[in-house]
Amino acid sequence: MFLALVAAATVAIVVPITVFGFPAGRSDPESFAHVWTNPANGNTTQLHIDADPTNGTRPCDPIDLTRTVQVGDTYDVALCLESYATNEVKAFKLRVYYDDINESPTLAGTPPMLNLNPDANDGNDDVTGRTLGNNWDCSGFGFLPPRGDDPNTPCEDEWGRPIYPCLDATIACNADVLTPDLDLTANPGLLATVQFTATGEGTEALTWGGDTQVGGPDVNLPDGGFAYCGADVPEDQVGCFGATINKVVFDCVWEDSFGSGTYLGLLGNEWEFGYPEGTLSGTGRVMRFGDRAFVLGRGEGFYVAGFGTCPVGPGMAFGLVSGPPPFFLRVQDVTGADLDD
Repeated sequence: MFLALVAAATVAIVVPITVFGFPAGRSDPESFAHVWTNPANGNTTQLHIDADPTNGTRPCDPIDLTRTVQVGDTYDVALCLESYATNEVKAFKLRVYYDDINESPTLAGTPPMLNLNPDANDGNDDVTGRTLGNNWDCSGFGFLPPRGDDPNTPCEDEWGRPIYPCLDATIACNADVLTPDLDLTANPGLLATVQFTATGEGTEALTWGGDTQVGGPDVNLPDGGFAYCGADVPEDQVGCFGATINKVVFDCVWEDSFGSGTYLGLLGNEWEFGYPEGTLSGTGRVMRFGDRAFVLGRGEGFYVAGFGTCPVGPGMAFGLVSGPPPFFLRVQDVTGADLDD
């Protein structure tokens, strides 16, 4: 009922808020060319999960379909809105399903609960148009705080049979009712991020809950109103695209020996350069000669190079990120060496 209360308070729209539907986690390459259209109703608005918000120019640009992380990694994904009416997003309720080889913490806090987990895009980015704006609240008037896993979602049906997936991160936010500051114009725009820790090996599909919705009064829908992932409001249903997270134990990893928190991991021809604020990853340009490996990687806005002994160091790796601002990363793994040398 949270978004219904918001809608009634603003006297902008009145919508049925309880939506039952299917989680949508499919991928459609056309959506990433910004030409996707819902064949059922003509809507072009889309919700995406960006698997790696640390690369590119900002979260949601580009939108990454997949990401590889090491078991034990803590990482974020971004929840993005594309092809919407700018400066019109007043409220949203987001639900992301995940499986039991992930953990997503629920953090304690007091209203407005903007920077918990999930973490709303509340204005920490000073670039105009990239944030929701000021004076937002994500506490559900104190009754629906952000949750890394919503305890109200059942994991068994009435006969005791398991429901899968049942782990879900949730957040519901609204702009100030009387003086809304609606700043979001970036396309795709960031609504929130979710933090996870990979607890086991495997491939996971992150998907949207059917009750996910974003409110306007206009989000580029034919009749205005809310954008829904669920199918109970067919005329307002939009494209809801998930992401895939590959959780691996690297076959070769070099970890910094001097407390920087950086590492370079290899799995076959894939590589991941990790640092405390994020990861850089890609596929290709890995050369192996016996127990030696060399990496020359390049992505959008960054370069990675490394060499060393497998399956562990010693090894050395470097990363150059163009920014802004540009910054330099280093891994110096002296495993097996004398630190006094």
